[in-house]
Amino acid sequence: MNRKRIKKKFANFGQRMLRMPRTRGFGVQSPTAYSFLRKVVNEKGFLRNYRQSHSDSSSYPQDESKQKRLLFRIRTVYPHVVELSASSLLQNENFMQFLRNVSADTVLVVTDINLDAEYRKVWLRLVADDCTVLTFNLVDCGIVFFDKTKFKQNFNVNY
Repeated sequence: MNRKRIKKKFANFGQRMLRMPRTRGFGVQSPTAYSFLRKVVNEKGFLRNYRQSHSDSSSYPQDESKQKRLLFRIRTVYPHVVELSASSLLQNENFMQFLRNVSADTVLVVTDINLDAEYRKVWLRLVADDCTVLTFNLVDCGIVFFDKTKFKQNFNVNY
């Protein structure tokens, strides 16, 4: 091995060690948030479990992007999932009305939250809103829960 490859391997190892406390649900005290991170976001055996329980024609998108596989896992666990991009939230005037009328079992997935400074502001405004309860910032997308029986929390997760 040459020096560049060794140096790169050590750098990658160092980055993984720095992110360790924020991955796989470690440090999350909420049981709801912890189970969501462990059973949906970071689930490694989901494909095997899905094939055992669903033998019908719907297939797991294993060749798709990481975000599409995550959306698939969320949709199989939670029945009411709404997917929007941050740009559509920025342009939509009826979004605040949507937030006021959303049910407690709805999960909102907001894509491209860190693509632009304006989109980041939209995400931060959504996190600070009183209607949102449990929010997850997964770097490339954000996930919002509206269940008022839980405490308001925000998690920044490396996934």
